[in-house]
Amino acid sequence: MIVALMSNNVGEVTAAACMCGPSHPYCYGGDHDCYTDPNSHDFDRNTCRGHCTSDFTANPKEYHYDQTVRAKQLHKEQAIHQQAPPPPPPITQEVVDRAVQEEKDAMKDAWQAVTDTQAYSSWLYNGATTEAYQEGVAEQIKTAAFARVDEYRHKVEMNLSSKVTAVSALSAKLATEPGGGTPSEQGQLTDLLQDVEVDRNRLKQFGLNKKIDMMHEVWGESKEKEFQRMSMLRYRNLESRKFFLSSTKYADHVQGKWGSWEDVCHSGCEEVFNSLEQTVEPVQDSAKDQISVVYDGIYHRVKHRIDLLRKAASGNGANSFFLYA
Repeated sequence: MIVALMSNNVGEVTAAACMCGPSHPYCYGGDHDCYTDPNSHDFDRNTCRGHCTSDFTANPKEYHYDQTVRAKQLHKEQAIHQQAPPPPPPITQEVVDRAVQEEKDAMKDAWQAVTDTQAYSSWLYNGATTEAYQEGVAEQIKTAAFARVDEYRHKVEMNLSSKVTAVSALSAKLATEPGGGTPSEQGQLTDLLQDVEVDRNRLKQFGLNKKIDMMHEVWGESKEKEFQRMSMLRYRNLESRKFFLSSTKYADHVQGKWGSWEDVCHSGCEEVFNSLEQTVEPVQDSAKDQISVVYDGIYHRVKHRIDLLRKAASGNGANSFFLYA
């Protein structure tokens, strides 16, 4: 709506919309009267009485411009929303065939997701409980833990080596200077020596106890990854069922419009959907519970390796730095 401006007898500017005048510039939304300020009871009995829409603006032209621009924007937005949506593409035999094929593929994928979940559950109850599998995983956990600790230790060693080199170079330089160098240089040397001591103490933390702690950590990560694998299967089952249902509805729609019919579900797509859900849900629940059982068995084998490491370390000094390095 474009707002027109006009002047009253005392030079106050009002708008058809209507803007308050300078003597009572505040428009109160409760009664739409113009007041001297938000806390005043003094209202204008002539200007915009009972229908003010905005506070007084010192520049009427600017107010008129802003309101005009906004009105044009609103008009444009309303025109966009009122535009009719594009017509749907025409239904042809090709469209019908593609929709029916998509429905068939969706049903196949949904049942394949169920089959894969059943296979995974069967493996958890059989293959994953064998001694060979759990011993293999326990050994992988130990190897991964040791490698991770060794990697961390190597980084500290490299950092320590660079600092020792820096200490040697700075010490040699200061030895040739009168008074052993400036106070700033001596302070720098002190800081480097402290850093060297910190790194040497950090290296002491990479002994057997650190590796054992890391074995526990890697075991927990492995268990969590197995739960994530189960979650992905659950998600796949859910999404494939939902897509099957939506593709069925779309195929029914286009076939109804076209006037031909291929009954992919044999008049029971809802029953197929329910069968998919009822078949896989208990399998998923039992598989999730079995993961904990499997990793409890793996943990016992990891703990056995920890016990052997502690026993071996007892003859070489507790928490031997070089044990299995």
